[in-house]
Amino acid sequence: MNSFRPSAFFWVFVFFLIQNSLNYLFYSKAPFLILIVVLFYSLSEGAALGAFIGLWAGFLLDLFGAGRMGFWMTALAAAGYFSGSISKKVFPDSLFTKAGLSFVIFYVLSFAELLTVRYQSSEGMGFPHVFVEAFLFWPLVTTALCSPWVFQVLKRSTPDYRRRTY
Repeated sequence: MNSFRPSAFFWVFVFFLIQNSLNYLFYSKAPFLILIVVLFYSLSEGAALGAFIGLWAGFLLDLFGAGRMGFWMTALAAAGYFSGSISKKVFPDSLFTKAGLSFVIFYVLSFAELLTVRYQSSEGMGFPHVFVEAFLFWPLVTTALCSPWVFQVLKRSTPDYRRRTY
């Protein structure tokens, strides 16, 4: 068995612990590190492993978080599958791909979470207001700024790292 895939599950768990620690220190400004790890593995290995790693990361978030079970599993699996499927169309090592893709996908996930939470509760909210409320400035910026660093750490510490050839 390739040692690349078991190490992916290990690194998701490690960055899950780091993310939870940062959430306690910097509550509203912590980056979404698990999303960056899912993006790294989906861009380097493809849509299938990206979706599976997204399921694992979402399972950790759903299991140890508050709220309804299943949202983060579905959302991160979809994000992993999407970024893995576009990995043939973008250059995965560019700064724009690392920072921009994490920024856009984090905004879409925030928007989707607000839609599911707000519209399932009794709080009625206008649809345009959800677009504004989903724009969490500091988490979006810190996620985009941390993504090149996390990509570099994962690239150097993952055994048998080889970017897919097309």
